Amino acid sequence: PLKEIPIKVIPKDEQQPFINLVDHILEINSAKQNQKTKAQLAELEKQIAHLDYDLYDLSNQERELVENFKSG
Repeated sequence: PLKEIPIKVIPKDEQQPFINLVDHILEINSAKQNQKTKAQLAELEKQIAHLDYDLYDLSNQERELVENFKSG
């Protein structure tokens, strides 16, 4: 169930890197997309994933499991 998913509560200053990346993604999404912007979006999403991994203190093995699951 949804209640079992751990949600981290972090101070506003620790939220800021996430906010900055999401703002950048929204900015790119509002513009006309091309191959360059798609690559930028992929990189920003990757950065958010790494922030998440750090936030939840995932080990290298756990990170690899998540990455493998995401890629199919």
